[in-house]
Amino acid sequence: MHSDVVTGLVLWASFPAGDISGLPLQVVSVSGSLDGLAVPDDIAASRPLLPADTTFVTIEGGNHAQFGYYGDQAGDNTASISRDEQQAQTVAATQALLDQLSGAS
Repeated sequence: MHSDVVTGLVLWASFPAGDISGLPLQVVSVSGSLDGLAVPDDIAASRPLLPADTTFVTIEGGNHAQFGYYGDQAGDNTASISRDEQQAQTVAATQALLDQLSGAS
């Protein structure tokens, strides 16, 4: 870990493979309520692996595929919101962390 240069982490529809709870990071975890791959239960189970002050943002109606532009994913659910709306909420959550890291908030 390069804590001299890395101070934040954004997780989009993902979770850490190991315990990073003790690292000096500001973290936001952004997930979709209809994600069929990084399912809500897996996101919730990752809480102990992340710093205690991690911010969790759930995009209601969002799925896995709409975090990008790579098409449908086997096992994913159908989103109930548009890709544009999901990505706007993803950008807003990411920007909030960047603002916090830069002292703008």
